[in-house]
Amino acid sequence: MPCNLKLSPTGDVNFLGTAGASVTLKLTAPDGVDAEIVHVRYGGNGISKPPFMFTINAGVTFLVVVVEATKAGAVLQLREDCGGSDQVLSTFHFDPQNPGRGFFIKSV
Repeated sequence: MPCNLKLSPTGDVNFLGTAGASVTLKLTAPDGVDAEIVHVRYGGNGISKPPFMFTINAGVTFLVVVVEATKAGAVLQLREDCGGSDQVLSTFHFDPQNPGRGFFIKSV
């Protein structure tokens, strides 16, 4: 299954995708660090347990991903699970005082 999100070449949004396509998110961390997605909110709908999957809406929709990890400052990667392969969507340092990441997704 191919990945359904693409980086936006224009920078007006974070990602582009086809309306109606499914996206599954996962989080990776370095060895010795436990990290997980705690909550996802996309288009006003919350997902509180795996699989963290949503369907791309028409137009521009805001995605929020809240994570937690056992080590402050750990380098985490939010990835799209593409069924056997995956792609990195965002690499960031875990900040326990600001555990949420926000992204805009535009359908094409």
